[in-house]
Amino acid sequence: MVPAFQLDAAGEPRPELAPLLEPLLGAGMDGWRAWAWLTRPAALAAGLVPERAAGGDDPDDADVVRRAAQRLARTLTGEG
Repeated sequence: MVPAFQLDAAGEPRPELAPLLEPLLGAGMDGWRAWAWLTRPAALAAGLVPERAAGGDDPDDADVVRRAAQRLARTLTGEG
């Protein structure tokens, strides 16, 4: 089962979310916690909602949330 926001209109995974999900899940984050982080304003992401920013029109916002996911993943593994 996958949250609907992770799928496009054709039911395929949204490719822009992979750079956010890969570091988080790779660091051992629970899927429900990843869902919560992706769907709410995140302090590490300058208050942006990561899943919206990743698929938005502003590439700078997408970069902000990608870097935020990487930083969060590092904290989960004790590296940052």
